[in-house]
Amino acid sequence: MATNANYVKHANEHNQNHNKLDLIHLDVWGPTQNMSIGGSRYFLIFIDDFTRHTWVCLIEKKSEVFYSFLKVKSLDNWERGKKIKCLKFDSVKEYFSTQFKRLYL
Repeated sequence: MATNANYVKHANEHNQNHNKLDLIHLDVWGPTQNMSIGGSRYFLIFIDDFTRHTWVCLIEKKSEVFYSFLKVKSLDNWERGKKIKCLKFDSVKEYFSTQFKRLYL
Protein backbone atom coordinates (compact mmCIF):
# COMPACT_ATOMS: atom_id res chain seq x y z
CA MET A 1 0.00 0.00 0.00
CA ALA A 2 1.35 3.43 -0.90
CA THR A 3 1.68 5.19 2.41
CA ASN A 4 4.00 8.04 1.52
CA ALA A 5 2.14 9.66 -1.39
CA ASN A 6 1.41 13.37 -1.36
CA TYR A 7 -2.24 14.36 -1.07
CA VAL A 8 -2.71 17.58 -3.00
CA LYS A 9 -5.57 19.64 -4.39
CA HIS A 10 -3.60 21.03 -7.34
CA ALA A 11 -0.33 19.61 -8.60
CA ASN A 12 2.23 21.95 -10.11
CA GLU A 13 1.37 21.99 -13.82
CA HIS A 14 5.02 22.67 -14.71
CA ASN A 15 6.19 19.45 -13.09
CA GLN A 16 6.95 16.75 -15.59
CA ASN A 17 6.28 13.25 -14.39
CA HIS A 18 8.92 10.87 -15.66
CA ASN A 19 7.68 7.58 -14.24
CA LYS A 20 4.55 5.54 -13.82
CA LEU A 21 2.57 6.45 -10.72
CA ASP A 22 4.33 9.80 -10.19
CA LEU A 23 0.91 11.44 -10.50
CA ILE A 24 -2.54 9.83 -10.56
CA HIS A 25 -5.56 11.97 -11.44
CA LEU A 26 -8.88 11.01 -9.84
CA ASP A 27 -12.27 12.30 -10.88
CA VAL A 28 -15.89 11.44 -10.21
CA TRP A 29 -18.45 12.11 -12.90
CA GLY A 30 -22.17 12.02 -12.23
CA PRO A 31 -24.83 11.53 -11.23
CA THR A 32 -26.16 10.30 -14.56
CA GLN A 33 -29.85 10.63 -15.40
CA ASN A 34 -30.15 6.88 -15.93
CA MET A 35 -28.60 4.36 -13.59
CA SER A 36 -26.70 1.33 -14.84
CA ILE A 37 -28.13 -2.19 -14.67
CA GLY A 38 -26.18 -2.62 -11.43
CA GLY A 39 -27.62 0.58 -9.94
CA SER A 40 -24.60 2.86 -10.44
CA ARG A 41 -24.97 6.56 -11.22
CA TYR A 42 -21.35 7.73 -10.98
CA PHE A 43 -18.13 7.06 -12.88
CA LEU A 44 -14.85 7.01 -10.95
CA ILE A 45 -11.88 7.63 -13.25
CA PHE A 46 -8.15 7.16 -12.49
CA ILE A 47 -5.51 8.33 -14.99
CA ASP A 48 -1.74 7.83 -14.71
CA ASP A 49 -0.24 11.14 -15.85
CA PHE A 50 2.86 9.55 -17.41
CA THR A 51 1.43 6.51 -19.21
CA ARG A 52 -2.17 7.79 -19.60
CA HIS A 53 -3.29 4.34 -18.44
CA THR A 54 -6.91 4.76 -17.37
CA TRP A 55 -9.10 2.83 -14.95
CA VAL A 56 -12.87 3.43 -14.82
CA CYS A 57 -15.21 2.17 -12.10
CA LEU A 58 -18.97 2.47 -11.78
CA ILE A 59 -20.12 3.43 -8.29
CA GLU A 60 -23.53 4.07 -6.75
CA LYS A 61 -22.50 6.85 -4.33
CA LYS A 62 -19.57 9.24 -3.98
CA SER A 63 -18.90 7.73 -0.58
CA GLU A 64 -17.63 4.61 -2.41
CA VAL A 65 -14.61 6.45 -3.88
CA PHE A 66 -12.09 5.28 -1.29
CA TYR A 67 -13.12 1.62 -1.36
CA SER A 68 -13.16 1.61 -5.17
CA PHE A 69 -9.68 3.15 -5.14
CA LEU A 70 -8.43 0.33 -2.91
CA LYS A 71 -10.09 -2.27 -5.13
CA VAL A 72 -8.58 -0.93 -8.37
CA LYS A 73 -5.23 -0.49 -6.67
CA SER A 74 -5.18 -4.12 -5.52
CA LEU A 75 -6.50 -5.56 -8.80
CA ASP A 76 -3.96 -3.76 -10.96
CA ASN A 77 -1.22 -4.20 -8.35
CA TRP A 78 0.03 -0.72 -9.29
CA GLU A 79 3.18 -1.98 -11.01
CA ARG A 80 4.16 -4.48 -8.31
CA GLY A 81 5.77 -2.54 -5.52
CA LYS A 82 5.79 0.94 -7.08
CA LYS A 83 4.15 3.57 -4.92
CA ILE A 84 1.91 6.43 -5.92
CA LYS A 85 3.78 9.68 -5.35
CA CYS A 86 0.91 12.12 -5.81
CA LEU A 87 -2.89 12.01 -6.11
CA LYS A 88 -4.59 14.93 -7.85
CA PHE A 89 -8.28 15.64 -7.32
CA ASP A 90 -10.39 18.23 -9.09
CA SER A 91 -12.52 18.91 -6.02
CA VAL A 92 -11.18 18.00 -2.60
CA LYS A 93 -14.64 17.85 -0.97
CA GLU A 94 -15.54 14.73 -2.93
CA TYR A 95 -12.48 12.77 -1.83
CA PHE A 96 -11.12 14.22 1.37
CA SER A 97 -12.50 11.39 3.45
CA THR A 98 -11.06 10.25 6.75
CA GLN A 99 -9.81 7.08 5.03
CA PHE A 100 -7.79 9.01 2.42
CA LYS A 101 -6.37 11.27 5.13
CA ARG A 102 -5.18 8.26 7.12
CA LEU A 103 -3.71 6.57 4.05
CA TYR A 104 -1.87 9.54 2.53
CA LEU A 105 -1.26 12.31 5.07
